[in-house]
Amino acid sequence: MKKYILSTSILGLFAISAFAQEATYTDIYFNQPLSTDYSPWSDAYYFQNTSSWNVGSLEGEVLNVSPNNSSYNLFIVGTAQRSGGTFLLPGYNIKNWDIHDITFNLTSQTFFSFTTPSDKNFNVGGDFTAEVATNNWGSGSFRLALEGSATASIAGNLYIKNTTSFPEGNTKTHNNGVEFFVEHSGTGLYTSSFILDGDVIMSDNGLFTYEKGWSRENYFNSRIKLAFSVSYSEIKGTVNLAETTEGDRVIDLFRNNISDTDAKFSEATRLFGGINGTGSILIGATVAKTVDLVFTNSKSQSFKGALAGGNTSSVLNITMDASSPKAKQAMHIVEDHAAKQKDGENTAFYDNIAISSVSVINGTFELGTYADMKNGSLYISGKDAKFVVGGAEVETLGSVNFTSAAISAGSLGIAFNQNVYGSLTISAGDSTEEGAGSFYVADPSSFTITLDYIPVEDSILTEQLADFGGEMDLGTIISFEETNLTAENITNDIIVKIVDQNGNAISGVEAMLSAIIDNDKVIGIGAIISSAAVPEPATVAGIFGLFALAFVAYRRRK
Repeated sequence: MKKYILSTSILGLFAISAFAQEATYTDIYFNQPLSTDYSPWSDAYYFQNTSSWNVGSLEGEVLNVSPNNSSYNLFIVGTAQRSGGTFLLPGYNIKNWDIHDITFNLTSQTFFSFTTPSDKNFNVGGDFTAEVATNNWGSGSFRLALEGSATASIAGNLYIKNTTSFPEGNTKTHNNGVEFFVEHSGTGLYTSSFILDGDVIMSDNGLFTYEKGWSRENYFNSRIKLAFSVSYSEIKGTVNLAETTEGDRVIDLFRNNISDTDAKFSEATRLFGGINGTGSILIGATVAKTVDLVFTNSKSQSFKGALAGGNTSSVLNITMDASSPKAKQAMHIVEDHAAKQKDGENTAFYDNIAISSVSVINGTFELGTYADMKNGSLYISGKDAKFVVGGAEVETLGSVNFTSAAISAGSLGIAFNQNVYGSLTISAGDSTEEGAGSFYVADPSSFTITLDYIPVEDSILTEQLADFGGEMDLGTIISFEETNLTAENITNDIIVKIVDQNGNAISGVEAMLSAIIDNDKVIGIGAIISSAAVPEPATVAGIFGLFALAFVAYRRRK
């Protein structure tokens, strides 16, 4: 019998862990009136004041020490009213704040702002909760104003909640929303940044129906909104829009800046660990901006909704660089956009915009769009990179348009089912850029095209093929104006697979690619799916005969 001996050092570690205690946090409550009716403001009304906090509850003892402590959970509860155009600034000039959780649970129209000077930090070690229940015509806004190179960071999750409810029969629900806005403020350096380690969770109580507002800003305040106008924002987790009723969820990648509508910088980077759910993605600034949106997913997520902008000259570059090669980000872009509605009329406050470029480096990026959406350049460059045309949303399963495509590694997927076939169209259109209209593949023999099957009502592909007489013609799956591929490359070199939604090969079927030729010029790639060939009885008998002869020969050698 084996004996196991624990060393004294290991036993010591067990002893330490047995007596270790989890970190404890103290709840403190802001005790000052939350209304601008008490202006002019004095220091007593700002968060830094040590006597403005009670321990445990609003009735607890006065804190009398600095609330700037990583072991404190800050609670701001009550009615916060703005009036006369004066905004409440309880966090003005926060200098290197380091706290644990911070929770706002407020009623009435609200505007809270934290201004952090350049080179300073506003750190939340836990969660940030912004919850508003206005119960009237009013919206809630939470602003982190970062000057120069200031940084705001949240180690936990960001919760943005609208818990407004109305008496039965009251339909005046517009302009009731909540926004969390991180903006650059002041002059000088324009390198402020926001980093969230956890997820963004947007939610409401589902007790009322959002209605159209009467102006641009009012309509968008009738939602739950996450907005930025800082140089760099990183959300390491997922932006979750999924808990939606009839209201909408909005991500504004570059919002008009409150203090400076014409912000002094025009380029910004947004890193998201994924977007999940239904809503709208905006570049809301009315001045043209360039946004690099990078997906760093560790798991698969799917977004469905509109893509729009305040200035159609804005540029959106999307990069898929997942932290896990098996992660997927799906984007199903639809044209019907409530932001274009004003009292039932088609008034385009925000116009539909296209994606300027898509680069897939690691993981899978799936794109489905409406027919008139014309995107820029497509690049696939990683060995584990995959771009999929179409996806699980039938209404966006059709032609996805780019002006050019360049593939140096990875694979390209085309989604299909028995009813709808996806296709990739490369067309120069009005573009005069070099390479417009071209489909370039660096190494055809290592390039894979997957035909991604989407079952309808638990359908089985082999059974559907039988209904089609054993063959399904997907037609032209890729069309272009120029290419480096030859007909031989397409029929003999490119690898083709038929896979399910998990990327697993489907047995019992096979595919064949063909070159689409016009006037001796290759202008596309076609695909036909058929039932896998089954050997004739005579062929099967011959194969068994060969096995039998080989076995006899083997026995004789023995």
